[in-house]
Amino acid sequence: MLLLSILHSSAVCSAEGWALHKNKSGIKIYQKKHSTGLVEIKAKMELKSNINDFRALLEDTKNAYKWLDNVVSVKVLKRLSETENLVYSEFEAPWPVNNRDMFIHSKYQYNADGSLVIKMKTAEPNLIKGFKKNKENVLITEVIAHWQLTPLTPQRLEIIYIAYANPGGVLPNWLINQVALSGAYNTFEKLRLQLRPKS
Repeated sequence: MLLLSILHSSAVCSAEGWALHKNKSGIKIYQKKHSTGLVEIKAKMELKSNINDFRALLEDTKNAYKWLDNVVSVKVLKRLSETENLVYSEFEAPWPVNNRDMFIHSKYQYNADGSLVIKMKTAEPNLIKGFKKNKENVLITEVIAHWQLTPLTPQRLEIIYIAYANPGGVLPNWLINQVALSGAYNTFEKLRLQLRPKS
């Protein structure tokens, strides 16, 4: 999900500049035009869950492929502090496009209202010095995103994901946005399945 953007939409833009692209099965996907021709995305849903369950899923990197669309692997390379991590992720791209990878600096921030914001951005060069990447992949060098988790009740959670990513290389914007659209929705569908209460 960290590669996501959204395809064009004829929906009316909101006051924030967001246009509703898709509203299906309780999952809403919005888009906002970026100066690069790509789009920033916002995905939103409510479900029966809590922040601790979501954080446990996010930190279970070995099973990230079960819900992050097109992800090959996710590894925490270094814990920078109690609330910050350096993360390396690889993503599968459709043939004949090379797979992508990225180094992300993530930071957890708990708020007074009980919500949690997880901010993510491309890691600075000094943080990734000495760490190796897959040479066959194209490195994504422009990512900014965040998760916003807000408890509505003790067992009901609102999840919002906002992201902009430029996958680099020579790819047409329409293709990047189209892949991003399906990825955003697919990720939230699989996320809901992973967080559903265990019977």
